[in-house]
Amino acid sequence: MTQPTEADQSLTICESQPPAEVRWPKRRLSTLGTFSRGHGIHKVDLIADGIPAVRYGEIYTHHSDVIDRFFSFVSLESAKKSVRLRKGDVLFARPGETAEEIGKCTAFVSDAEVYAGDDVLIFSPRGVDSRYLSYTMNHHHEVMRERQRLAQGEMIVHTSPASLGQIEIPLPSVDEQKAIVTPLTDSDALIAGLDTLIAKKAAMKQGAVQQLLTGKIRLAGFNDPWMDSTLGSIAKISKGIQRNRETLVEAGYPVWNGGVTPSGFTDEWNTPENTITISEGGNSCGFVGFISERFWCGGHCYALKELSTSFDLRFTYQNLKYHQMELMSLRVGSGLPNVQKKRLLAYSIKHPGINEQRAIGTVLSDMDLELKVLERRRDKIQAIKQGMIQSLLSGRVRLVRRGNDVSASVEKVGS
Repeated sequence: MTQPTEADQSLTICESQPPAEVRWPKRRLSTLGTFSRGHGIHKVDLIADGIPAVRYGEIYTHHSDVIDRFFSFVSLESAKKSVRLRKGDVLFARPGETAEEIGKCTAFVSDAEVYAGDDVLIFSPRGVDSRYLSYTMNHHHEVMRERQRLAQGEMIVHTSPASLGQIEIPLPSVDEQKAIVTPLTDSDALIAGLDTLIAKKAAMKQGAVQQLLTGKIRLAGFNDPWMDSTLGSIAKISKGIQRNRETLVEAGYPVWNGGVTPSGFTDEWNTPENTITISEGGNSCGFVGFISERFWCGGHCYALKELSTSFDLRFTYQNLKYHQMELMSLRVGSGLPNVQKKRLLAYSIKHPGINEQRAIGTVLSDMDLELKVLERRRDKIQAIKQGMIQSLLSGRVRLVRRGNDVSASVEKVGS
């Protein structure tokens, strides 16, 4: 997994005076380089393994500020009909459907042989760090407002070099541009490393679930046959009480009312912590949740109460979650589908004895906890990076040279 660099760990901020925003000179994008356009590479040209390519939709859906991996591949014949990227190119998508999409870009900083498909605008900068340009286009508040003005009054906008070229870019020196992007790209690398680790751990968890909750693999010391029980025979299933939206508050006990996230908060609770829930109505009916805090169970939410002493709570949750699609298939109705209580009561689950349940529940719950810790760490780094982006791109925080190390410390303007 990627670790923070020594340069990251040595960054310090002087707090002696309030920050003041620096005013770097601005230049229109059209004066900083030249535009060209990709060609070819449609869906029918894609193959499983071949020469990497970038398609315009991936600029929105897959690539962040800097391209670090590829998701499309083409044959040599298709590549010859396309346009090869050069290290330092910045890629824009011509079509866009929302104000946020217009002007979104990504920097290509690799020496690899990669090709750009149709509807990809290629900007080749001169005297500008392409990573700095990408971060500025995607995150600088004033630049983003200029981008959004390009989309006013249109449902689908085709961005042109002429319109993008009018956007004004604040330009510190090239040395400072490179210093600004160093902690940002280091943060991106750390986040990408955590994403990879999270995906690996999630796949391991899914594999363990499929093996342990079907009895295909048994934990050491357990070999008794599994049994069948109906959900109604192992727990009391109760429906919650509807809470009017007008009674919700900004903070307090979460209100679970049939969705995959709370519908709000209230200052009262009617269900204790560590309760298994099943969504009763709506598009997510049959969704299984585990609420670890006191909460308000709404009118479109079932709560499992008084679980039999022959059943382990964590195992029961993991087992129901694994069979969530089956529970969702119990829904009836089309306008506002719902899962009827009588069908839940009759739903049959397979299970081992209580001791094996506890062992399985511990293994899977520990894996869930490890995933949550990694996700919280990634989210924290993302939040720190977002604050760092605004501070660095606005000039409120300046990177200063200490000897030969341009990123050895950080000072706020006005200090």
